[in-house]
Amino acid sequence: MFHYIKDISKVAPVDVLALLLAFFSCFQTSHAQELDSIDIPEQSPPPPLETPQTLIPASDIGPNTNLVILLDKIRNLSSGGRLAEAQKVATTALENLNESEQNEFYLRQIKAEETKLYFKLANQAMLQKQYSQASQYIARYRENVAEELENRKIRREIKTELGERKDVSLVGRLVEELDQAKKDLAQLR
Repeated sequence: MFHYIKDISKVAPVDVLALLLAFFSCFQTSHAQELDSIDIPEQSPPPPLETPQTLIPASDIGPNTNLVILLDKIRNLSSGGRLAEAQKVATTALENLNESEQNEFYLRQIKAEETKLYFKLANQAMLQKQYSQASQYIARYRENVAEELENRKIRREIKTELGERKDVSLVGRLVEELDQAKKDLAQLR
């Protein structure tokens, strides 16, 4: 089509625009008929996470235990109303697992779940008028809360000490820079 127009400067601008529009409309209609429809695939949701529904025996809780599944198991038992079983699993896990840097977070979560379970068990025992059992659960609940508060206090003190060391070194560097700036100013005068 363009080979017919040898010198575009001789053609009026309106004619060139009309020629281009005609060319593109012919081009679109000829190519639109050639294209087939495209099937776009749809993504299906992932399969649900399967966790074992059986109680984890105490002999299976050790250094190779998957703590994510263990914590999930404790929470599922608790939400399912099986408080005594959940409490046994949590207590066994806390007794059998050594605290390390890798599992510290999960052990704190298991300890928090155990604390909640003691409170729920105490309420359940009170409703069943088993006052001595409720008193024992409340005592364990208080011990866990006191221990958690002590651990938080220790962690906060460690963070504060680390922060003060950084502040002291920063203040020291600023004082040194100020002294150096005074010396430089004295030399310039």
